[in-house]
Amino acid sequence: MALSLLEIALVARLIVHGGGRNSPSSPDLGKPRPDEDLEMPTATPIATISPANRLFGSATLNAQRDGFNPDRVPSTYYMNATGEFARLRPLHKDGFALLRHQTRTVGIYTGDWDSTRTFTWNQQNNGNIVFRDLGNSAANIANAITALTQGATLTTAQVQQHNAAAAQQPHLDKAVAYVTDGSLAGCFVGGDQQITLNEYHPMSVVDASSGNSTNFHTGHVLLTAPTVAEFYDQNFPGMLVQLMQLGQSPQSIAVDLAPRGRSITVPIMSNVQYFPVKMFPTPEDQSALVRAMIMSFV
Repeated sequence: MALSLLEIALVARLIVHGGGRNSPSSPDLGKPRPDEDLEMPTATPIATISPANRLFGSATLNAQRDGFNPDRVPSTYYMNATGEFARLRPLHKDGFALLRHQTRTVGIYTGDWDSTRTFTWNQQNNGNIVFRDLGNSAANIANAITALTQGATLTTAQVQQHNAAAAQQPHLDKAVAYVTDGSLAGCFVGGDQQITLNEYHPMSVVDASSGNSTNFHTGHVLLTAPTVAEFYDQNFPGMLVQLMQLGQSPQSIAVDLAPRGRSITVPIMSNVQYFPVKMFPTPEDQSALVRAMIMSFV
């Protein structure tokens, strides 16, 4: 990947501050998310990253919460037959990251997740969420998502009509439905008379290394695997195909420090965050560089 002078300066700052995961002087890169248990970094390729292992994605709602933001790149989630889990997070305020775990249990929820309690406690005892467990293996998660898509269904128009007169609608009791059409198509919505004031709200991803863990990731709204692939095709053509190169061959960032001719190669590894937004003058600058990096993968 060729970098501009500004981009080289930013990468140089990254290198000067150190790229080590445990380096106390590197606040911008190399730190795992504080709410997750992560393995030590591993160089790409990470074979779990493949279309065959893609389970679902997660996308950011727009400001009106009636559709998905076309300017935000969705995350995608993968699991292989042995249970190794990976979340590919292309664009985030904390930077580009490929986050990898040996095991993972996954659910979807809407409401107030209690971050002081375990995944299992929230699942069984949290009266402030509508929750569905998806499982802890690739087969279980895929089957659970399929079962939910084959259950109750609504269109986006029906969700909006219900929510516009929620007080007059039949009382919801931790109901979940799959949205089949419109701007919310491909996600699940949950509703309850008390928890959501009888409205349907999109359901977000939550995942942890085990049910007993309080170190979990609460993400954006879950999209089915076909829907997230279609979202990429419509809004970021070619990018999802390029991201799959992370599972095929080693990827790196080459920095040419001309005029002295020195070249530095920064390998792309799992569980390391690259190019956080605070390294850039604007979020748009971050987005431009990260997208250029992804499209340079070979």
